[in-house]
Formats: sequence, C-alpha cells, structure tokens
Amino acid sequence: MSEPTIELAEHTRGSLTPEQLNQRIAEIWHEKIGSEAGRGEISEALELRPDDLRNAPAPISVETAGSGFAPTVLIILGSHLLLSEIVIPAAKDALKDVVKERLVRLWKQVLLPAIRREDENAIDEAK
Repeated sequence: MSEPTIELAEHTRGSLTPEQLNQRIAEIWHEKIGSEAGRGEISEALELRPDDLRNAPAPISVETAGSGFAPTVLIILGSHLLLSEIVIPAAKDALKDVVKERLVRLWKQVLLPAIRREDENAIDEAK
C-alpha cells in the first residue's frame, strides 16, 4: 500500500503467503460488500450505517515484517485513505485511534474469521 497506513496487528505466518492473504481479503471484501448481510457485518465492525458503505477496495492488507529469506511475521495494515473512500465524508475526520479501533474490529470480527473458515492454518495467531 502506498497510502498512509496504521499497523493493526502482527501474526505469525501460516499456510498462505501475504499475496495469497491479500487476494483472499479482497475476495471476502467483495463478497461481503456485495450482500446486505455482509454490509451489515462490515458496518457493525466499523460502526457505520450499511448505507454509508461504498464499493471500494478493502481497507486492510497484509505485508511481511522485516526482511530475510523467509520472514515469519505478518503485519496487518489498515489504510486511512481507503477507509475514507468507503464511508461518508464526515468519517474522514475521525481520530486516528477511533479509525484504528474500527479497522481492528473489522479484521478480527469479519475478515480473519472468514479467512480461517476456508483454511484454519492460513494465518497463525496474533503475536
């Protein structure tokens, strides 16, 4: 991501690469944002009305921490800019801590469980 980001969590690498996790996050996001029930889950996690959500890329991505041949730590990142594209303009001015809290909730309550339903070992527990 080239936008300003917030570190949301660290996980030990599981069976999926960061690229595969990012692809899975994008697929889950598209599925969720495309259904009324999914928008409900997202809006609950972000504390927004479902009508305030727009069809934009997922505001969460995965990167490896550090360098080396086989980095084992994954950093879960949230994007301020992508979040501001999704919600109503008034939410753009939300405090960084509030945005981070909501993105962490989106990760823990919506995206991570959906990833693990398909492959329980896709990503290990948080560090």
